Amino acid sequence: MSLKDNAKASSLGLVVYAFTAYYDQTDIASKSISSAGFGGLMGAIITPLKTVFGIDLRSLAAFRVMISLYIIADVVNRWEFLRVFYTDYGILSRAAAMGYNHPARWSLLYLNGEPWVIHLIFAFTLFTALCLLIGYRTRLATVLSFVMMASITNRNLILNQGGDDLCCALLFWAIFLPLGARFSVDDAMRPEHESQPVAVQGPANPYFSIASIAALLQVSYVYVFGAFLKTGDAWHKTHDAIYYALSAESVSSALGERLLDVEWLLQPMTQYVYWLELLMPLYVFTPIFFVFFRTLGVAALIALHLGFALFLSVGLFPLISISSLMLLIPGAVWNRFVLQPGWSLFYDRDCAFCRKTCLLLRSFCLPRETPIQPAQDDAVAGPILEANKSWVVITPSGETVLSWKAVRRVLKANPLTYPVGLLAALLPNQLGKRFYDYIGNSRGALGRVTAILLPYQPAYGGASGVAIPIVGLHTVVIYLWNVRQAANSGHKLPDKTEYAAKFLHLNQRWDMFAPKPILLEGWFAFEGTLENGLHVDLWTGKPGYPPVTAPDNLRDWNKDYRWRKYLSRIHKKAYSRQRPNLARYWCKQKWADRSGETQALESVRMTYYGRWTQADGRPDRFKTYPLYNHSCN
Repeated sequence: MSLKDNAKASSLGLVVYAFTAYYDQTDIASKSISSAGFGGLMGAIITPLKTVFGIDLRSLAAFRVMISLYIIADVVNRWEFLRVFYTDYGILSRAAAMGYNHPARWSLLYLNGEPWVIHLIFAFTLFTALCLLIGYRTRLATVLSFVMMASITNRNLILNQGGDDLCCALLFWAIFLPLGARFSVDDAMRPEHESQPVAVQGPANPYFSIASIAALLQVSYVYVFGAFLKTGDAWHKTHDAIYYALSAESVSSALGERLLDVEWLLQPMTQYVYWLELLMPLYVFTPIFFVFFRTLGVAALIALHLGFALFLSVGLFPLISISSLMLLIPGAVWNRFVLQPGWSLFYDRDCAFCRKTCLLLRSFCLPRETPIQPAQDDAVAGPILEANKSWVVITPSGETVLSWKAVRRVLKANPLTYPVGLLAALLPNQLGKRFYDYIGNSRGALGRVTAILLPYQPAYGGASGVAIPIVGLHTVVIYLWNVRQAANSGHKLPDKTEYAAKFLHLNQRWDMFAPKPILLEGWFAFEGTLENGLHVDLWTGKPGYPPVTAPDNLRDWNKDYRWRKYLSRIHKKAYSRQRPNLARYWCKQKWADRSGETQALESVRMTYYGRWTQADGRPDRFKTYPLYNHSCN
């Protein structure tokens, strides 16, 4: 199907959506118009819009947790190659990076190229992600996470893939969303809890704003425009795109190689993936049977990414994609996972730290309506607290639990915190009791600390005021950006607009396996000549010539997913300027010859051995590409 045909299908989808939206609201609209005129008409339009483009606050919390885990996993993964990819002692110095990048591509890593500074930046990125994970100063943590992740991805663009762009884009929109309204420290420390922590007040679960619209559209762009870019015959005529993807050893996993044997399934799978992506707006944004179609669609997309994770080696892309899909989970789904009511928490009135601890445990573990009150105000709990010097927890069955046992029971009350409860249960009861007593004896000092670190303060409510036009403007810009990418017309947006999109890291292109999957893959021979005339395999560091025969498996030959992204690009003409940087990096190292003596390099020779995958069982084609010769002197 051509891009023109895709556009027709998309237009048809919009027509169907408009009709279903009208049909679903006909009765409401007729009543509203007759009773309230124009206001009723607007209400009939806004109501389905809120349904379709609203985000449940619990879905925002799930998204916050998932994207935090993605950031942590991504930073830890990059950390192993921090020196080689992100410092002045590696492949790409700051001067080279700034000369290669667009002027709008800023990065905090440009400030200093010393490894110890980059280590600090990576550590701070982990810290902001942990704050975001627990919802501590959530808006600030979101802003800082965006700044840090944009800085890391901008520092060495050749390493990046679509998941990196998606992470930065999602974090940008998340700045304007109330991520900390549920399951967070911020939710527990709202001002009204300072004097009356008995009942929970706060916003209802559904949240609708221009920012929620922008975020959900961003999620859909990955699939819709990703389908638009899949214009090759492998997707529309021969339907062997899945075959090609699984045949690429550097991309396919061990399970993916086994799936190649199930030939009858590959063509239907190709068509399923394409249409699942293209029709995504129809089943996700339709107001008719909204919960059914939205839930089914989200489940199908999550299953798709789990399939990517099992059958393909695509790094952390499935994790960030599943994180984005958390935004689409309807509130009705969360309503089915209601925590067991009937808990009650009692604390010592004179202990501000104890009250905050109860508020935190309620926010993360218990139903929001769980009463929290001073034990001295209760005829039953008061004497128990005085006799045992312990907080008092009443379970739904009416059981009274104290001390460390109560902590474990509360942690196990929520499936999300149940693993933490299991870890707490591993501690012997006596050891746990000692830990609890130590905390209790230190509650005065802890109260002073929490007064500083955990003040009662209003949570950020989302986009408002000046943020609304900013979000609205960039929503239009990113839509036009994706349309331009899909049209592939070469038409440029205004320079200032493009600059702003790149500055905010909102530029994007969802071309995974587009226009067709990988047909050419290969391996390198990095041959170094030492000053004494001997040779060394620069890739393995072993003395002697590098092998020219294909490795047993290209997936295992690559040191890491980021290395694979780097090497899969430098053999291309568009990245030819990167080859001298790699050669100079080799030249700066010391290498051992056959006698074990360390020698400096005299020259570097890069050769790429390409393998073209053929369909219909035909043997692969091979070709040698001499890439670059470099003198180290």
